[in-house]
Amino acid sequence: MQRRERRVVEQPHGVGELKEEGEIIAAVRYSLRVTRDVIITENFDGCGEIDGMGQIDGSIPFIEKNKEINSEEIYTLSLIDGREIDISIPLSDVPYKEYKFIVKRRG
Repeated sequence: MQRRERRVVEQPHGVGELKEEGEIIAAVRYSLRVTRDVIITENFDGCGEIDGMGQIDGSIPFIEKNKEINSEEIYTLSLIDGREIDISIPLSDVPYKEYKFIVKRRG
């Protein structure tokens, strides 16, 4: 028998920078949730776990913005610990103050 669980791995938050092609275009507060799907298998030998796909989602309220946000662009979110992730912002979020985003790839 198998079952799937989504586990929260990390929840980083803080103040960071939003960049476009290496240029800082905004200061943001970020709140991320990093999860990983785990498949738990049960058999006669006991239980085992298999790591599955991971997912990152979050939101970024702007502190200071130097440029309008375009939903078709890919931006780089720089975290306070030096990590960077590439994100895009769905069109439905454009009129709001706090933007939800989708991770395009990890830096």
